[in-house]
Parts: sequence; C-alpha cells; structure tokens
Amino acid sequence: LARIASAVTVWAQPALIPLLSSMPGLGELLPLHDGTPEVVYDVDVEVMELAHVFRVTPETLPATVPYLHPPRPSRSAVARDAAAGLAVGVVWRAGDWDARRSLPPALLRPLAAIPGVTLHLLQRGPALAEAPPDLGPRSGSDDIVEAACLMASLDMILTVDSMPAHLAGALGLPVWTLLPAEADWRWMEERTDSPWYPTMRLFRQERPGDWPGVIEHVGTALRAMAAASRAGGQG
Repeated sequence: LARIASAVTVWAQPALIPLLSSMPGLGELLPLHDGTPEVVYDVDVEVMELAHVFRVTPETLPATVPYLHPPRPSRSAVARDAAAGLAVGVVWRAGDWDARRSLPPALLRPLAAIPGVTLHLLQRGPALAEAPPDLGPRSGSDDIVEAACLMASLDMILTVDSMPAHLAGALGLPVWTLLPAEADWRWMEERTDSPWYPTMRLFRQERPGDWPGVIEHVGTALRAMAAASRAGGQG
C-alpha cells in the first residue's frame, strides 16, 4: 500500500502505536478514537480488507517475519535458569465474545509436569486468577511493548486464538496456536501451519470442545521438543 499510495495514515488503537512504530514504511500513525481521523484522505480501508483489495492468495501473502521490532530492554527479559530447560509462555483465555476459543487452565498442568519445561503465564485480566498455583510463574505484562519483549525472551509461545498468537507470529517467534474445531477463517481448514505466520504451528480440535485431545497432542510434541533441547545441551 505504501508503494502505490501518495501517503498512508494508519489509525490505530493508542496502546498499539509504540509497537507499530517499529514497523518500517508504515506512514503516519494516529490514535484511534470515536470521531474521524484528523487528516485529509481520498480512500479509507480497514486493515483486514487489504487482502481483498490486493487479491491476496496464500501463495502471494506477504509473510516475511518479523515485521515488528520492539526494543528489548533488560528489564523485559524473563528471569530464567538455563538448566531449567525450555521456557514456554502460555495463554489460555481469549476474549469473552467467543468462549469456544478458551480452555480451562487446569488442562495445562500435564504440560507443566514435563521434564525440562517451565510454563510462564502470559495470561492477563481476570482469567489469570483461574491458574492453578503450581502452573508456573506469572511473567506477563499489560503493556504491549513490554509483553512483546517478554515473549521474545522465551523459547516458545503456546496460546489460544487471541492477540498473543498474532503478536508472536508478527515477531517471528516460535508459537503453537490452539484452535477450536470451527476456527476463525484466517486459520483456514485442515492445516497445521499458517500462511500468515511462518513460525507458527496449529493444533486443532478434532471435534467441538475436545481441548483434552488438543493438549494431549501438544504434550507429545512438547516432550519431543524438550528431549531434543536436553540432548542438544548435553552435546
């Protein structure tokens, strides 16, 4: 869009502006509000309409990551012990408007028990109080730039279909996204990868509501990943 337009103005939520400003060639950034943009423009288009405007296909989708580059101050790094193995950030609840995307955090306890894995709770909001006390340390942040820096200091992100999945994908981080049987259209169907985010792996419910089955598949993959990490460290 920036290549073909004489000027581009991005009207975005104020909390996102510090992070979006790290994206090259984005144009002017203005805080979104309930009024109208304080600029003169010829055309307005919602960001999710751009794929239609440019007739994007999975093969032509621009998916070079990372395209967000937040600062990484030392205070944003998760404190971790290399001997503890993999540090995995977890998010289990999405927005309240679609309960099918969220899973009970108690289902994550078998993952916390895998040798060589430490779960870091990135979940925010009231759902954080649902976490079992032994699930892992609370390592999240309500500031999106701080959250991005925290995520970048982990080995992997494990999340339901919510903002952290997209943030991890945009940052080019290893991310496993857990999906309900009837997932959002962006995740397409019967795929374990995402054309939007090359570093993402998808784990889908085989039938509606079967989060235990998803966690079982995740556990198998995570055990293999932890074993490979231990073997690499010993080598």
